Amino acid sequence: MSNLSPYLQRRGSNLNFRIAIPADLRAFLGGREITKTLRTADKQAAVPAALEHAARIKRAYADLRAAMATPDPDKLKEVLRAAKVKIMLADRDD
Repeated sequence: MSNLSPYLQRRGSNLNFRIAIPADLRAFLGGREITKTLRTADKQAAVPAALEHAARIKRAYADLRAAMATPDPDKLKEVLRAAKVKIMLADRDD
């Protein structure tokens, strides 16, 4: 894929969304990356969907990092739960 679609990966005839989990967040989220089928082979349809998923997940990453900087373990648990929900929503959209 070109630089205009950094989150796309072709798997067979369909395009998948793919984003790495940053090393500092892997212990919290598990795994090394998040993937999701976009259920299309049309790149023009896949790019906006992939960018939307990436934005949602990057916001979750930022929220989690901000919570990690605070000493309140309850806030961290709450933000971690919310981050996982955002990531799951990205995985279940369509």
